[in-house]
Amino acid sequence: MAGNNFYLLVLVFVVSFLGLSLLLLLDVEAFLHQIFFGFLPGLIFGFFVYKANLIKIKKYLPFFLFFFLFLCFLTLVPPLGKKMGGAARWLDFKFFTFQPSEVFKLIVVLYLAAFFEKERNVFSFLLLFGICSFVFLLQPHFSNLVIVSIIFLAMFFLQKESLWQFLKTIFLVAILGLTFAFLSPYRVERIFTFLD
Repeated sequence: MAGNNFYLLVLVFVVSFLGLSLLLLLDVEAFLHQIFFGFLPGLIFGFFVYKANLIKIKKYLPFFLFFFLFLCFLTLVPPLGKKMGGAARWLDFKFFTFQPSEVFKLIVVLYLAAFFEKERNVFSFLLLFGICSFVFLLQPHFSNLVIVSIIFLAMFFLQKESLWQFLKTIFLVAILGLTFAFLSPYRVERIFTFLD
C-alpha cells in the first residue's frame, strides 16, 4: 500500500509539473496565479488529506457531501454566484473565487465508497445521483454533469454489482441524460460538435 501511495504521489507531481510548465510557456501571469491560488493551496490541502484518518472522516462524509452540493447550488445565487462561460459554477468571495464542484467530485468518490460498504440500495443511489445531476443542470454545467455521471457509474460498477443491474442503470442514466440534453439547444449543438 505504501508503494502504491508513493507512485500515486509521483504521478500527481509529474502531471502537475507538466501542466504548470505548459501554462508558464503560454502565460506567465496565469502561471503565477495558478501557483499561489491553485497548486500551493492544493498541495497543503492534499497533505492534510494524506495524513487524515479516513475511518474517522467517514462519519462526516454525508455532511461534507451535502455542504459542497449546497455550495454548488449557491453558485446560482447572485451576487455570490459568478457566471463564466455560460455556466454559474464559481463563488465570488471578492478576494478570491472558488469552484465548489471540484471539491465535490472528490467528496463524491469518498462518500460512494463508504455508501457501498454499508449498503447496495440502488434506489438511494439513483436518488442521490438525480439530486446531484439536477444541481449541475441548473447551473447549467454539462461537462461537470458528465464527469459526475462517470464517477457515479464507475463507483457503481467497482462495487461489483451484477452486470445486468449495471447495464440497466447505464441505460436509465443515458435516457435521462439525453432527455435533459435535448431540452437545451446549446447542449444539442455541443453534442453534435463532439460527434462531428
